[in-house]
Amino acid sequence: LAWWGDDRVTGVAIDSNESIYVTGHTNSYDILCITFNCGNFPSQTTLGRGGPRDAFLIRLNPLASGLASLAFATRYGGSGADTGLSVTVNNAGVAAIAGSTASNNLFLSNALQSTLNPGNTSGIAFTDGFIAQIDTNAGSQTAMQRLLFASYLGGRNSDIATSITSDAAGDLFVAGETNSANFPTRNGAQVALANSDGGGSDTWAVRLRPTLGTAALLYGTFLGGNGFYDDHAR
Repeated sequence: LAWWGDDRVTGVAIDSNESIYVTGHTNSYDILCITFNCGNFPSQTTLGRGGPRDAFLIRLNPLASGLASLAFATRYGGSGADTGLSVTVNNAGVAAIAGSTASNNLFLSNALQSTLNPGNTSGIAFTDGFIAQIDTNAGSQTAMQRLLFASYLGGRNSDIATSITSDAAGDLFVAGETNSANFPTRNGAQVALANSDGGGSDTWAVRLRPTLGTAALLYGTFLGGNGFYDDHAR
């Protein structure tokens, strides 16, 4: 999977029909976009050489060959640097990617958090985590109809979502890293950032129910210690 720019695969998942789902990032303007037409997301077609990168989601059918094996492909991102780091999928062909974004204009749907760096008054832009749940099945849906859930996830400093999985009920379980004291938590085992706000990072874990939109956060906790080293989630 490569075009002519900086293209990187960072996450892979497989569904019960053995379809393969791939995420990563690209700054190639000619990444293949089928089914989920890139033209439906205007900012998705303007990437150029040396420009910012987008996350991408690709679905492959290993029982086909050549271009026929490419069942679905799209970028996901905004005007900043965006990276998909992990992907999960259910048996209905609905995939969810998680990663990092520096874009303040992501395409959102039923979002838990609708802004980048909430509470940030420093004038400095930091990355947030993001989650995007996308229907990859063939059909006549528009791009935004396929985008079932998409949200920022973070606080006023630097945040990143590094891992995502799902259960049979459709809940999403996401982990990552943060140095934001106002990272969203609920019923957490650790309710406060152990390191100083804007200093070293803690890990975090959340459980989301995308169908609940702004109330999607069922559980959220910091996980980390107060020490010299950052804490990392993979």
